[in-house]
Amino acid sequence: MRTIETIENKGRSPRADVLEAIAREWPQYSYWLLTGETMPEQGHISPEIERARKDSPGAEKAS
Repeated sequence: MRTIETIENKGRSPRADVLEAIAREWPQYSYWLLTGETMPEQGHISPEIERARKDSPGAEKAS
């Protein structure tokens, strides 16, 4: 957690191992995190896109 705080508060770039750990935890965001771009048709989304999908009508599906 201290690493994330340092990145946010001091404007430092994250180390490769931190980016890899984030990408393993949230693979759908990895392209967006590294490039700032999304490719939803390829499954590369941002948290905003995921949130919009969840908030859109019909997003909940019966199990």
